[in-house]
Amino acid sequence: MQNNTQITSQPIEGVSNQSISFSVKTAAGLIGLSERTLWNLIRSSELPAVHIGTRVLLLREDIEKFLKERADRTGACVRSDISKLTTRRNTHKVGA
Repeated sequence: MQNNTQITSQPIEGVSNQSISFSVKTAAGLIGLSERTLWNLIRSSELPAVHIGTRVLLLREDIEKFLKERADRTGACVRSDISKLTTRRNTHKVGA
């Protein structure tokens, strides 16, 4: 049996499905990250941004690419450095 489930996002007030770019504030709300996190990603060049005058815009395609590159479909922790830390902490808790 074939699964034809489609994921559809709920409309967000003031955001068109046709929008090709978003402010940092709007993008943060759309993807569920804080504005500070997005600014840090932009500053570190992990997330490309378009600077026009005083505006900083994130392109829809760049946001989608950023998220897809970081998607881990196995359920494992994507950041191994954090995974090791968590394992170490949990080990100490079990032995306490």
